[in-house]
Amino acid sequence: MTQWFLKISALKDDMLNAIREDVYWIPPFLKNRMLDFVGEAPDWCITRQRYWGIPLPVWRCESCGKIKVIGDVSELPQKPTDLHRPWIDEIELTCEECGGKMKRVPDVLDVWIDSGNAVWASLTDEEMASGRYGPAEFIIEGRDQIRGWFYSLLGSGMIYWGHPPYKTVMMHGMFLDKDGNKMSKSLGNYIPIDEIKKKMGADPFRLWGVSNVPWDEVRFNEKDVTDAANDLNIILNIGSFLRRFTPNKYVDPLSVDQNLLRIEDRWLISRWNSVLKEITENMDKYEFHLATRKIRSFLINDVSRLYLKILKPRIKNEGEDRDIGLSTLRYIFFQSLKVLSLMAPHTAEYIYIHTYKDALDGEGYNEVSINMYDWPTFDLTRVDRLLEKGMVITTDIVSTVANLRQRVGIKLRWPIDEVVVVSDSTEVENTIDKLYEVIKLLANTEGVKFTRDFLSDYTVEVDEEELVHEFGEQAEHVIGLLRKMNPADVQKQLELRGYVEVDGFQVKKGIRVREDAGEFIGSWTQYGKVYIRKELSPELKKKGLLREVIRRIQDLRKREGMIESDRINVDIYTEGTIRDAVEEFMKELKDSVGAVEVHFVGEDDIPTTDKPKNTWKVEGEPLKIRITKVG
Repeated sequence: MTQWFLKISALKDDMLNAIREDVYWIPPFLKNRMLDFVGEAPDWCITRQRYWGIPLPVWRCESCGKIKVIGDVSELPQKPTDLHRPWIDEIELTCEECGGKMKRVPDVLDVWIDSGNAVWASLTDEEMASGRYGPAEFIIEGRDQIRGWFYSLLGSGMIYWGHPPYKTVMMHGMFLDKDGNKMSKSLGNYIPIDEIKKKMGADPFRLWGVSNVPWDEVRFNEKDVTDAANDLNIILNIGSFLRRFTPNKYVDPLSVDQNLLRIEDRWLISRWNSVLKEITENMDKYEFHLATRKIRSFLINDVSRLYLKILKPRIKNEGEDRDIGLSTLRYIFFQSLKVLSLMAPHTAEYIYIHTYKDALDGEGYNEVSINMYDWPTFDLTRVDRLLEKGMVITTDIVSTVANLRQRVGIKLRWPIDEVVVVSDSTEVENTIDKLYEVIKLLANTEGVKFTRDFLSDYTVEVDEEELVHEFGEQAEHVIGLLRKMNPADVQKQLELRGYVEVDGFQVKKGIRVREDAGEFIGSWTQYGKVYIRKELSPELKKKGLLREVIRRIQDLRKREGMIESDRINVDIYTEGTIRDAVEEFMKELKDSVGAVEVHFVGEDDIPTTDKPKNTWKVEGEPLKIRITKVG
C-alpha cells in the first residue's frame, strides 16, 4: 500500500531552531518537550485510506504513472459539485505526457493536516497577499497537543511560510475532580458546566478558573468556587456603597491640590498604580493567574477591607474631605473594573451599568459597556513606595493587635487605651508618626506609642539534657551561644520561625523564654513587638458597651430596610453599666445611629420580637431595643 509523507527530516533542523528562537513557550518547560518530540519525530504520514475527510489533491495517470498535484480548484477542468468524495473523484484529467487518463488517488488527508493549516485555511489569496495576516499571536491547548496541534501547526507553517505560524504557545492542564481523578460520566464524578453555572454562577466559576495556574492540573473544588463568589459579592457591595454615598461634588483625585488628599487617599492611588503595573506586565507575559489574583487581592484587601474601613467615618460629615474620599474611591474602582472585566465580565458590566453609566448620567461614563474602554495606564509618578510599605507595617500591627485582643478576650469593637510598638527600626517609627490616625482607627485604640525599650523582662530557660540529646557533642557549643543571645531575640525567633538559629544550628526544642510584661501582653511581628493592656479601664468598658448597643440598633435599622438618611427614635430597656454608658455617651449614640430621641423605658413597654430579634444579654446585663422611623 502506497502512503504519502511530508519529509520532516528535511525540515527538522529549521523546526528545532524555530522552537528555540522564534516562539514564546508557556510554561518554559513546554519548549523542552517540543524539542524532545520534534527531535525524535519521523517523516509525517499524511494519507489515510478512508472515505470521509479532505481528498488528497493528487491525480495519477493510468497509462504512464505521471503525478500531478492540484493547488487550486481553478486548475481543474471543471468545478465539481462538492470538493469532497464522491464528487471530486468524478473529475478526470488528461496526462500532459502521454495523453492518458488521470484519476485522483483515492486517499484522504490526515485530519492533523486540517488543524495544521488552521491559521491560513480560510483566507483568500488577496487576504494572504495583503500582509495583514501573519502568525497567530497566541494559541492555547492541552498538554496532549504537543504531538498534536502544536506539532501539526509548526510543521505546516515551516512548509508554507518558512517560519512558525504562531508567536506564543500556552499549554493548559486538565480539569479533574476534587480527588485528582479525571472527570468521567462512567465514574460518576462528572459535573456538567451548566449545573455549575446554575448553582454558583458563571463569573465565580470563571474567576476561580483563571485564578489557577493554567498549565497545572486543576482540581474542581466547590469551596474554592464559593470563595470566588464571596469575593464577587464583596466587590458588588463596593458598587452598592458608591450608589448609596455620592460626593456632593466630584473631585478628580489626580488633579486636585494633592495637599487636600488624606494619606489613605494617596496610598490608594499609589497602590493602584503599583498593582496595575504588575497586572499589565503579567498580562503581557500571559500570566493570567497572577493578574487575576492581584486584582482580586486589590479589590478585596486594599479597597474593601482597608480603604473602605478608613473612609466610612469620613463620610458622616458633609464637606470637601468627604467629597475627596468618595471621589477617590469612585475613580480607583472604575479603573479597576476595566481589569476585572476580563476575569468576571458579568459582574464588572453590572457594576459599570448600575453604579456609573446609569447612576451618573451626564458625568462622562458614556460608553455602552465597560469593555469599550481602553486598558488603564499606570503612572509611576503616583507611586510612593515608602507609603505603601508603611501601610504594610500598619496592617501588620493592626492584625497583631486583633490577635492579642483574642488572647485576652477583648472584642474588636471595644476600644483599648493604647497600642505600644517596640522596635529599633526608624522605618517603623516613621510609619507610626505618619499613619498614626489610621492605626488608631483600624486598631480601635485611643493612642499608639512607639518606643525602643521593651516592656517585658525575659528569662531564657535551656534544657541541657534535651539539647545534648539533640546535638550530641555539639551541644555545649550550642548552649553557650544560646546563653549569650539577647532573650528578646530568642523569643522573637521562636514566635516567628518556630526555632532559634545559632551558628547554622536550628534549635526547635530544649529552649523557652519566660516573659513578665506586667499589665501588658505582647506579640512579635517581623517589624517589632506589639503590646496592649490585658484589662480595660471602667471608662473603656462603658465605651465598649456603647458599641454593643450601637451595633444592635444598626442591625435593627438594616432589618427594617432603612437607609442612612432615615431618622429614628429609640426606646431602650437596660440596667446597670449599659445604662450608665448610654447616658454618658448619649450624643455619640444619637450621631452613630441617626436618632432624634432616645428614651429609657420599662421591660414590658417593649414587645419582644424574634424577627428581628430585639432582646439580648450583653455582658450579663439585659438589653431590649425598639426603633421607630421619624416622619
